[in-house]
Order: sequence, then C-alpha cells, then structure tokens
Amino acid sequence: MMKNPKIEISGMNHGTWIRLQCEAVLNSRREARVAMMEEYGSALSRMNSVDDNLMEVFYLQNAKAVIQSLASEKKEIMF
Repeated sequence: MMKNPKIEISGMNHGTWIRLQCEAVLNSRREARVAMMEEYGSALSRMNSVDDNLMEVFYLQNAKAVIQSLASEKKEIMF
C-alpha cells in the first residue's frame, strides 16, 4: 500500500453491493499504534508490540463509497 496507496474494497449482502475506493495513508505516529493495540490487543499483542516497528497503521482518505443493487438507484457517498 505504500507503493500504490489506491485501494478498493467490495462486498455484497442480500443483493446489494458496496464498493469503497480510497487512498491508504500511513500514520506513523506512536499514538496510532497504541490506539490500534488498545482496540485489537487480544489479537495483535501475541504478534506485535507498540514499539517493535513490525506493525503499521493506515487511515483512509479521498474515499468514495458506491452502494448499488438491481432494485434501486445507485448511491455515491464521498468522505
């Protein structure tokens, strides 16, 4: 993601699908790693620590979500 930060995530639920297009931006602040460990510590603490430089945190910017189904109009949300 650092070489090519443009990402897309898509999913479908009961005939409605969503596509998220955005850019992933590295957040190298220690506070971001601490917050990630606090939120997901049970899974991450077995593999990483805040200061081991093995875990990176990204945030999303320039995001556009497209929600669509065959039964309704397409919705676009920018955030």
